[in-house]
Amino acid sequence: MADYDKLIELDGKIKERYPNNAVLDGIVNYDVFLKTEPKILWVLKEANISTYKNGCFELNASLDEDIAGHTNWKQTWGLVMEVSDAILHKAQNWEEEVPLLERLLKEETIKKIAVINIKKSGGGSVSDQKVINNAYEKDKDIIMAQIDAIAPDIIINANHVDALFNDIKTGEIKLVKPFSVAKFKNGIIINAFHPNQRDFSHEKYFELVRDCIKGIT
Repeated sequence: MADYDKLIELDGKIKERYPNNAVLDGIVNYDVFLKTEPKILWVLKEANISTYKNGCFELNASLDEDIAGHTNWKQTWGLVMEVSDAILHKAQNWEEEVPLLERLLKEETIKKIAVINIKKSGGGSVSDQKVINNAYEKDKDIIMAQIDAIAPDIIINANHVDALFNDIKTGEIKLVKPFSVAKFKNGIIINAFHPNQRDFSHEKYFELVRDCIKGIT
């Protein structure tokens, strides 16, 4: 079960570490998340943020209140909602899923998941992978504690930080090229691409995630 008090404590640590540009993330809507099965956590790279209130930006609260207000939300958050909804409904093909963003917005799919970023301070529209990798090493203690407190069943490691995947996995790696999947103590972790990638369609991304889950369960 997710530990709300621990997540609040970790928010405090993030603000201490980044007093001027902290990004707070985690469970989008705690009450909805508790009722949702399976519990899905997306681990992304960094938030495209330049405006802060009292030195921080609350990503989870922002997604909860107005996901459509995020820059280029359909490319990133549209795919996150589509794939999450497909997992929640155990969809086996894209036609069955019928990923209409209007429906997903109406059903508030974003409230059913958790999202954290590797980089705990604000970033831009284009990420530097070396910076993201260094951010993981710097804030690994917070990231791991967040994952433990969220207690997900499925982690989608969508950030190209292979070190996180290798640190968490407990079982054999199975390849679903170009993704990979393994078990961890609570469930499965999928090493995936960032949802804003341009290499293949949302449908193909869904198929890869589906096949990762089928290949390990």
